[in-house]
Amino acid sequence: MGRFVGRGLLNNPPHIYAIAEEAVRKARHGAGSQSLIISGESGAGKTETNKLALRYIVWRARGEGDRNAVLSRRILQANPLLETLGNAKTARNSNSSRFGKCVRLGTHPQTGELLGGVVQTYLLEKSRVISFSEQERNFHAFYQLLAGVDAAGGGGSGGGFASLELADLGLSSAAAEYALLAHSSDTTARGIDDLQGFEATVCAMGDMAISTAEARRLLGLLA
Repeated sequence: MGRFVGRGLLNNPPHIYAIAEEAVRKARHGAGSQSLIISGESGAGKTETNKLALRYIVWRARGEGDRNAVLSRRILQANPLLETLGNAKTARNSNSSRFGKCVRLGTHPQTGELLGGVVQTYLLEKSRVISFSEQERNFHAFYQLLAGVDAAGGGGSGGGFASLELADLGLSSAAAEYALLAHSSDTTARGIDDLQGFEATVCAMGDMAISTAEARRLLGLLA
């Protein structure tokens, strides 16, 4: 990322960091609010490109002190939660975002230091919960939860989420046993580790200051 700092768009090779740097430089030099529109067809790489752009902008806007570090981490850790609850396997993409989002970051007009962030989501594909094709899956959250239940029940180390009392949710670890998950014969997704995803989700909830009790209620609702 350091290779792009302070360089104009035409002085950089084509790259998402170059685009993000241009937005940062213009915002800092009096050009007002800047917008990046990341679009494309399914599987084009919108989700990953958004992560890279956000990571760069937050990195460029980093300030001094613990508060800024916590704020930066929370903004970045919103992504795992959004992906868990809003992404799914489709015929073309194992981690397809089934919703749109607008991420707004506030920075200091002189120093460029990060002041805050807001994520607005829209057009969530709610119909997927009850209906999807043979080649697809429901939202990641369901499969992640079952993987967590399996690990906590003796199939693994539990991943440090024993305090969530997953066994009390009364779930089986087999996705094929649930009508909302068994529309396809293959309940896995290529390149997706559901247990690893669950651990990342739990970690993100902690970073976002979601208490254990709140996390337990969320998982109970999913169950």
